[in-house]
Amino acid sequence: MTLLSHLHRRAATVKPGEDSPFAGRGDSYVMRYAGYTIAVNMSETKRFAFQVPQHGGNELLSGNAMPAGSTLQMEPLSTVIFYSGM
Repeated sequence: MTLLSHLHRRAATVKPGEDSPFAGRGDSYVMRYAGYTIAVNMSETKRFAFQVPQHGGNELLSGNAMPAGSTLQMEPLSTVIFYSGM
């Protein structure tokens, strides 16, 4: 079991109104910082369409250059990181 899988299973056991560090976790997140765009799919079952940032750039984990505005299908429990070269 991966760490993301463990966290997602634990988050699924939190009941509404219950206080927990796992409460309020989403299935996907996108963060931007200093020329990097990071997208995380936390779901174990759902795929998400992620639109490549307008700056385009290289996806750092695969090394593939991705054109700006193209759509990338993110598999469950996956992460993509783009660097704009700024």
